[in-house]
Amino acid sequence: MVVEILEPFQSAWSASPPFENYATKIYRSLVEWGLHRLTSLQELTIRGEGCSNVVSFPEEGIGMMLPPSLTSIRLSNFKNLEFIFSEGFQGLSTLRNLFIYSCPKLTYIPEKDMVLSLGYLYILFCPLLKEECSSDKGREWSKISHIPRAQIDFKSVIPRESD
Repeated sequence: MVVEILEPFQSAWSASPPFENYATKIYRSLVEWGLHRLTSLQELTIRGEGCSNVVSFPEEGIGMMLPPSLTSIRLSNFKNLEFIFSEGFQGLSTLRNLFIYSCPKLTYIPEKDMVLSLGYLYILFCPLLKEECSSDKGREWSKISHIPRAQIDFKSVIPRESD
């Protein structure tokens, strides 16, 4: 089963509504749906266009847990996302792929013990996270150094691409 959550109800509007008001409602809806109970869900894609008030995923403090069956998560286009909340990744022992695109303020990813099963990490157009994940000076490097394959902005960082 694959779920893709696109921009918040954007196609339902003909004018440009204030989407920021809907981001919290979307998160709360995911909790109410019981997203964590979708035991066949393997892939989850969430695009954050119009969610300018979202600074963490899953949003801290609302109790949103991700389904333990997930093998792939794609997060993209969250212009103010700063960190990925580790507790939301508890129990994701089957998570193999994490794709993060166009999140220019993102600097923190889940703690290493929350993503031990990752086989592939792909980061694109996230300049602050790119810096934090560099092997020589990045504070997030220890969280990704165990991943067999990681790419940042089209360049392999694990295994290391020769310069």
